This record gives sequence, C-alpha cells and structure tokens, in this order.
Amino acid sequence: MSFKRELDKLIISIKSGSEADGDSITVQNFFSVNPAIGNNTVRTITFADGTVYDFNKILELTPLNSTDKDDKLYLTDDNDTFDAGPGNDEIWGGNGDDTLSGGRGDDILYGNNGNDTIYGNEGNDVLHADLGNDTLIGGRGNDQLYGESGNDTYIFGRNWGNDTIIENYYDRNNIIKFTDNITKNDLVFNRNDRDLIISDKAGANSICVKDVFYLSYDYAQLNSKISKIVFADGSEILEKDFIDPLLINPTDNDDKLVGAFDANYTIDGKGGNDTIITNKGNDTLIGGKGNDTLMGGEGDDTYIYKKGDGNDIIRDLNGNNIIYFKDIGRDGIEFLKNNDDLIIKIKESNETITIKDVLHSYQRDYVNFAFKFMDESIMNIHDVQFSLTGDDENNVLRGYTTSDTIYGKKGNDTIYGGAGNDTYIYHKGDGNDIIYDLQGSNIVEFKDINRDEVAFTESRGSLLVTIRDTNEQITIMNFFNSESSSMSFGFADGTTLDKNAAKAAALIGDDKDNIIQGYYSDDILKGNDGNDTLYGGGGSDTLEGGKGNDILVGNTGGDTYVFGRGDGQDVIYALDADYGRFNIDDKGNYNISYYYNQQNSKGTDIIKFKEGITKNDLIFERAGANRHDLLIKIKDTDDSITVKDMFSDSVSSRGIDKIEFADGSFMSTDDIYKNTPLVINRADQERTNSSVYSDTIIGNDQNNIVYANDGDDTLTGGKGNDYLDGGNGNDIYVYNKGDGSDTIYDTGGADTIKFGQGISKQDLIVKRSERVNADGRKEYSDIKISFKNSPNDSITIKDIIASNKVTEENKIETFEFENGEKLSFEDIKKLSLVGSNESDTLIGYVHFHNIMSGNEGNDKLYGQGWNDTMDGGEGDDIIESGSGNDTLIGGAGNDTLNGGIGDDVYIYNKGDGKDTIIDGGGTDVIKFGQGINKEDLIATKIGKGYYGDIVLTFANSQNDSITIKNIILAGEINNANKIEALEFANGEKLKIEDIKLNIIGTEENDNMRGYDGFSNIIKGNGGNDNIQGGELNDTVYGGEGDDTIDGGTGN
Repeated sequence: MSFKRELDKLIISIKSGSEADGDSITVQNFFSVNPAIGNNTVRTITFADGTVYDFNKILELTPLNSTDKDDKLYLTDDNDTFDAGPGNDEIWGGNGDDTLSGGRGDDILYGNNGNDTIYGNEGNDVLHADLGNDTLIGGRGNDQLYGESGNDTYIFGRNWGNDTIIENYYDRNNIIKFTDNITKNDLVFNRNDRDLIISDKAGANSICVKDVFYLSYDYAQLNSKISKIVFADGSEILEKDFIDPLLINPTDNDDKLVGAFDANYTIDGKGGNDTIITNKGNDTLIGGKGNDTLMGGEGDDTYIYKKGDGNDIIRDLNGNNIIYFKDIGRDGIEFLKNNDDLIIKIKESNETITIKDVLHSYQRDYVNFAFKFMDESIMNIHDVQFSLTGDDENNVLRGYTTSDTIYGKKGNDTIYGGAGNDTYIYHKGDGNDIIYDLQGSNIVEFKDINRDEVAFTESRGSLLVTIRDTNEQITIMNFFNSESSSMSFGFADGTTLDKNAAKAAALIGDDKDNIIQGYYSDDILKGNDGNDTLYGGGGSDTLEGGKGNDILVGNTGGDTYVFGRGDGQDVIYALDADYGRFNIDDKGNYNISYYYNQQNSKGTDIIKFKEGITKNDLIFERAGANRHDLLIKIKDTDDSITVKDMFSDSVSSRGIDKIEFADGSFMSTDDIYKNTPLVINRADQERTNSSVYSDTIIGNDQNNIVYANDGDDTLTGGKGNDYLDGGNGNDIYVYNKGDGSDTIYDTGGADTIKFGQGISKQDLIVKRSERVNADGRKEYSDIKISFKNSPNDSITIKDIIASNKVTEENKIETFEFENGEKLSFEDIKKLSLVGSNESDTLIGYVHFHNIMSGNEGNDKLYGQGWNDTMDGGEGDDIIESGSGNDTLIGGAGNDTLNGGIGDDVYIYNKGDGKDTIIDGGGTDVIKFGQGINKEDLIATKIGKGYYGDIVLTFANSQNDSITIKNIILAGEINNANKIEALEFANGEKLKIEDIKLNIIGTEENDNMRGYDGFSNIIKGNGGNDNIQGGELNDTVYGGEGDDTIDGGTGN
C-alpha cells in the first residue's frame, strides 16, 4: 500500500508489486486545518494480518515534503516554512504566521490566517494573503496578488513582470515597497479607467492596482488601495502625491477633475465643458470657459466666475459657500428661479450660473451662499430678491429663502413668503388674499389705498386687513401667534404701521359697527362710534365701547369696562375661563357658550365710570327673563349698562366685582347686591335662589321660598307664609305686621330679625314648637314667635334646638324693633320659658339656668339638669326639673312636682291645692308660705301594709294637701324618695322624722304597724285590730272592737 497527501485529502493506493493496481481509498478532509471537519475523520487503519496504523503512523507515512511534481498540500496551524519547489503547486497555509515559497512553476499559494510572508518566485503565480497583515512578493512572472483583509505590504524588485494587485476597498493602509535600488524616478504613474498603473520607464514591467479610481458621480470619494510607496533608499511618496496628478490634469478639453482627498484644493478647469469635484476641504473651483459642472462637496468653498465663462452648474448644499464674480458688479446680474434652482443671469451675455436645489423647501433655511462682486461687496442668498407675479386667477405663489417681491394681482390668492424680507404688492380690486409668512421683516404695500381706507381686526390669531369700500380682505395668517416675524404696512398716503401699531389698530374701532377681538395679553379695546362688539380674550383688558349700543366681552382675567355719559345702552359679558367663551365666526356672527374648566382664571372685573357720573346717579335693577342680569341706569338719561348673568345661580363666577367712580369712590360686589333688590313676582313664588353675595330679596304676597346662599343678605318675605333660608353670612330678616306665618332657616353668621312698625318686644309670645317625627316621637327643635295683637302672624325659627341644646349655626343672634330696642337670643330663650294663659309645654335648655313660669293653664314644665326655677302658676301643672338643685313651685291648682335627683326646694303656699311630690334623691326641702305653721300640719300615711305615701294636710286649710309619694318602704322611711326637711315662714324647721305620722285604721279587722323613724299616732277605729308600735314614742288608739296592741320599743 502507498499513502499520499493531496491538499486536505489522504489517498490510500493498493499496489501490485511495485506499481499501483488502480484501486484507492480517498479520505476527505483528513488533513484539513479546520478542526470541525479535519484531523478527526479517520483515526486508525487496520489490516487483515492484525497490523494497525494510528493517526501518528499515518502522518509519518505522509510527510509534508515537496516534490518535482504538482504538489497540493495543506500545512499545519503552526508557523510553517514551506518551499513547494518545481511544479505547479497549490499550497495552503494554516492559522500560523507562515512563510510560503512557490519555487518554480505557476503556483497558487494561500496564506490563510496569520501574518504570512508569501513568495511567488518564478512563474505566473497567484498569491492570496487572506486574513492578517501579510507580505506578498510576486517575484518574476506575471503575478496576481490578493491582499484581501489586513494592512498588506507588496514588495517588487527589478524585472518583476506585469503584476496585478487586488485589495479590499476598506483596507487603506497598504504599502508598495521597491527594492534593487529602484527609485521614484524609475517609475511612471498612469491611470487606466478605474485602475492605477505603475510601470518602469521602459514599459517592460508594470503593477496594476485595481479599482483605485472608482468614483461616484458627485462625490470625490476615492476607493483608496495603496497609502504610500516606499523605496530602497528609505524615501517614500504618499498616495495624494501620485494620485492627484492623475485626477487633476486640466486641459481645454472636457475634463473630469477630482480633488479626492481631505485637502484644500484650487482647481482651474481651463477650457472645455469640465466636471470638477472636490471632497471635504475649503476648496476653490474655477470652471473657466465652457459649460462646467462644479461640485465642492463638504467645506466652505469658493467658486470663481468671469465674463465669458459659460453656463455653469453648481451642486453644493454644504458649508458657507461664495461665488466670486471677478469682473462683474451687483448690477450686472439678476436672480431667477427655476423650480428649486437659483439661476444667476449675467445681463450682458445672458450666461448663467445655476445653483441646483438651493431653493428647495428642505434646504433653503439651512444653505448659506454668498455673492462677492468685483467691488468686493458681498450679499447673502437670503438678501436675494425675486419678483413673483401671479395672474388674474386664484394663484398659489411660493416665495424663496430670499427677499422677494410678490404680487398676486386679481383673484383670491394664497401666498407663502418663505424666508427673507418680502414685499407684498396690493391694489384695490386684487381680491381676498391670504399670506403665510412667519420669517423675516416683511411689508404689505397698498399702492392706491390710504390708511383711513382700511380696518384692522383679529380673527383666531390672524390679522384681517379689510378695504372699507370693497370689503376685500388680506389675511395675515398667525400674525398674533408669532414673535419671530415682523410684518408692516405701507399706504399710498405715506403712512406706515409696524407690527405693534397694527396690533393696536386692530383693537380700535371707528364710526361703523366693529367687531374687535383682543389677544392673550392686557389689551385696550375701543369701539368709538357705532354698535360695536368688543372681545377682550385672555389677559386683564380695558374695554370702552364708546357711543352706540355696544357688546363688551371680557372673558379671562380682571377686566375693566369704561363708560361715560352718552355712551348708549351697553351689554357686558364678564366671562371667566372656568365658565364661558365668546365665539365668533369669520362672518361676524357670535354666541356665548358656557362650560366648566378646572383652570380658574377669574380676576377682578370693574366698571369704571367717567367724570360726570357718581353713585347717586345710578339706579340698580334686576333684568332679564329670570332677572339674572344687572341693569344699571343713569338717571335722567337713556344710558344704561346690562351685566349679563350677574345674579345667575348656575354660574357663580360671572359678573362685576367692583364699580369705580372718577372721584375715587367705589362700590363692592356686596354693595351692588344690596342696592339691587330681588323683588319676587308671581312666577317666582315657589322658589327663588340668590348668589353668594349680599343679596336683597323682597317677596310678594304669595308663599315664597327663598334661598339666599352665602353673603350678608336682607330677606323680606312679605305677605304670605314664606320660607326664608339666609344661608351663611350675617343676614337680616325683615318682618312686618300682617306678613303671615314665616319660617326661617339660617346656617351661620350673626343674624338679625328686624320687626316693622306695630310690633314691640312686649307683643312677643315665644314657644318651643312641637312637631312629630316620622317615627311618631314629638320633637321641640323649633322656636315659634307669635304676637299678642296679631294672632295670624308668626315666625318659626327652624332647627334651632337639638337635644334641648341651642344649635349655634342655626340661631338668630339679634331681634330688633322699630323703636331701636333689641333682644338677644338669650332674651328669646328666656321668653320661651314663660307660659301663656293656655295650657303650655315649656322645655328648658341644657347648660342653662332655666327660670320657667307656666302662668295660667294646665302646663307641663321640663327642666334640663341644671339649677332650674320652675313655677307652674295657676292650673293643674306637671313640673319635672330633672337633675340639679331645683326650685319647684306648683302654684294654684293640683300639681305634680318631680324634682329628680339633686337638692331640691318645693315651695307651697296656702291655697295651692292638692299637690303631689315625687322626689328622686338629694337633700330636699318643702318650704311653706305664710299662714302655714307646724302646728297646722297633719301627716297621714296612706297605702296598705308596710308601703305607702305620706299626705300632709293643714288644720286651717281643708282643701290643701301635699302627697309625698313612695316615702314608706318595708315599714321604714325610703331615703330615695323622702323629703329631708320642712321649713315654715316663721323660721321653724322640722325633719321629716319629727312629724307625728297618723296611721288610721278602718272599720274592719286591721293589722297595723307603726313605722320606724316616726312617732306614730295609730288609730285602729272599728274591728278587732292587731296593732304594733314602731321604734319611737308612739300613741295608740285601739278604738272599738277587741284589739291586740304591742307598743314596741320607745315610750
């Protein structure tokens, strides 16, 4: 068997004797340097006799040796050195830094990875450097040298042949080195289309560097291959030194001249129709005679032009460029436009320079071209003025980046001025034109129109200039929304208005019916004569309608409305951003719409009256369908101001906040409301709402419901049963005799009820008013004031008491009478504790020392836990004082007195009738009046058994008695219900235990017992009685019958 390498293949041949018999095995990729496919394909070879060749044995049998034949070998990944020798060999290096030599023959050598050195030697060789910074020496013969990736070095000696270098376009630092004492003077450099040709002077040897001059149409970007050439003596020439002469070689023919490097070139094309292209430097391009195309590329370039230089084209939209007219003045040229191109025409010769695309909308604001003339004067492209003229149709005209003169002529034209300081020409009859121009300092020239023939108005941020005679309009779009531009106006009479003057003029009317709209600033609007509409817009504006019936709309901010005598009948809409907007269309139609916005922009709105109008000249009324408007009349004139929705209850932030007069005096919002009473008519009788200010509301003879809201209001219900709700604030309720049964509900402030003529404080009857809740419980939360001499009149103050405590926010603080006398609410409380001649229920107040008097009638008096004094007066009264050290006076009649807990005093006078006392604790006293002495006192126990009451009767007053309830408990004194002492008018006192207690039996057989704590007088009367004395000194009378008597303890 024989083993052989062929590139990456292992070839195993079968021999027959010493010669191969034609059979073979080829193992692909066996010697491949790619580990993914090589070195591991076959690891062993086994023979029939048991012999085994491993991988190393195979390598031993296939050494890397060259032969005289055509070798095809893959080397290793080591740094190999290999000479292929004779033959046309194909050698592949591995991943190391290899040194390969082709030897004789036409060889193909691959360096593969690594920084390789490759020698072609003799023959026409092909050398591939592949990856890495490689060195390629073709040697003799016509070689092809592929540098491929990396910065490669090509070495040439004498008689190197005709070689070709092929390099990647992105490897730009490649070097050619010459040996054998070859110098620059031995070489000739030429260009063959896209290739660089370097040859010796004899022309026997050459180097062709492929695609060096691969240039695009309008860029001077060189497809650089060789950065420099180095000679044996150490000298070198750079790429620019041998490239520029090949690219820049002007003649009088049609040349393409290229400055390919980042340098500052000066290129003169001379004669012919040349194309000159430069790169990134600040270049000077001279086309010379002929029709040339000049492209300066990036950088600040200069183009030089002389008379007779032909029709040139410039393509350059980068940098700050200049065209220098060496022998032409400013008056010798004119500027024209062709689509997006600027054409500079030489007047004398009609030659042109065309700057391509410089006027394109995407370029004209950024490109900067200047023009220099023979007198060294300079003008900028933005100062170039074009003349654009329309026709009599509806044109769309577009200006340039230059200063243009634009005349639309007749028809409704739309004009876009563009950058530059533009002039717009307008004559009468030229139609309704629209101008868009927010750049530069521009002017509209009215050629046959004077200043007084036009009116200026604002519409949605744009300026309308109206020709009065013809109603034609020029609209300057977004005039008021741009601070960067300036537009002025020139007239035939010589008048000129700048932008600010035009803005101000748009806010001043004339003798016609003007519609004037302000801006988002603090403006002054004047209507002058005519029925004008003034709309202030944003800001704090001053609006003066002047003569005529004007509409004044303030909108946002704190606005001032100026009015003088003779100014007519004006209407004010004092809107705010939160609530309203004044809408006006292009035809002058307007409406008011209201909406809510979270941003509150309300200021202080003022009506300012001029000299000659004082507060005394004004008459205030409510007007409008719902009387929501404020009408201010000027006495003895037809002049008036209507403030719309001043009193509206749905929009609280409209209206006027202040009125100022020329003498410095003023009226506040409250003053306005107080001087403008709301008089209720029949249509409003069910319900009337007012504002948050100090309203004056006067009811009619119906049953009115009035809600005054906040503010210091004055409410007069008038006749009828009215419901008056003053809301918050210091309110006044006016009540006159005959005003019916009114109800007042108040929720805060220091409030007053003012009584009219015929009502004095002596006439008042004050009661806690009873009402039944939904659950059936009685409640006394209201106070009702009636009048002695007017039985059908009353005032009920609602919800003034809760849980017998005064509700502070609902109370009325002052009650004022016509004679000047006043009562406080404390006085009213006291009056509510005094009964009438009828049967009253009087309820005291908590945390208050109630002094209550029932007067006549069967009254009910209820104290509230403090030290109350309660006098039932005549009648059979019920008095419950609750806790506290109270004084209870039943008065005449059979009364029930319940002192509750506390040290109570019960006062009883002769003739007070049959009273009952129920006491709940404390140290209590019964005080007797004149005519009752202790000797007159008779105490008798009533009740069965060991429980019962004590009845006190009097020897000299047969119809009087006091029953002390539940004082006997289980045969003893019940301390919880007992009266501790009895006091008499002469100063004598008795303890309850000191009285002689009469226990009276019946005619039956009684079981009777004296009670401990008393000296009992026991009388059995009839029957066989069983009598037992108590613990003290008792007196026992058995009476008739067979009695059993046990005296008990004591004597």
